[in-house]
Amino acid sequence: IMKQVLSQLHNIINELQNNNLVKEAGGAEKVKTTLEKLYGWTVADFKEEIGKSLVRQKLAEKVLADDNLNASAKKLAEDIKNQLNGGADFAELTKKYSQDGSASSGGDLGLISRGQTVKEFEDAAFALESGQVSGVVKTQFGYHIIKVTGKEGDQIRVSHILIKGVDFDAWLRDQRAKSKIKQYFQP
Repeated sequence: IMKQVLSQLHNIINELQNNNLVKEAGGAEKVKTTLEKLYGWTVADFKEEIGKSLVRQKLAEKVLADDNLNASAKKLAEDIKNQLNGGADFAELTKKYSQDGSASSGGDLGLISRGQTVKEFEDAAFALESGQVSGVVKTQFGYHIIKVTGKEGDQIRVSHILIKGVDFDAWLRDQRAKSKIKQYFQP
């Protein structure tokens, strides 16, 4: 995973260096002055901070998309869907299993319009008729089971059960603990 992330980071940095960003910002001196004034950073400091942020973001995306790392969350979502298929109550299962702030209200997210949610969620939700329940839908947030409870014009009222995927920060801590890193001083 790390090799893929570093390759993507290298491409992004090259892209930033080869575009007109500096010209559009008023030239190299203006950029240096602005970074120093606003953040107390040099251009090198800026590149380092952006690099750290991009590496973390890209690594998190890869980890959250990895089916092997998220197998237990997917299995739980599939088990819940099977319970629903067997006649279990959606709201009760939401309160019992959902890992979302809406769990206490039976997963109710209220009325949504197109463009308000991530594409995978939206596509699945808007494909359902009122009263229908989706299969397991994977998004960047985890695994959802979506129920449409009503339609009002171009909007739909939805509830969902969310089983979150792997916790990136916990995964990263675990990787650090497993690795053989020796830190001799704190920068």
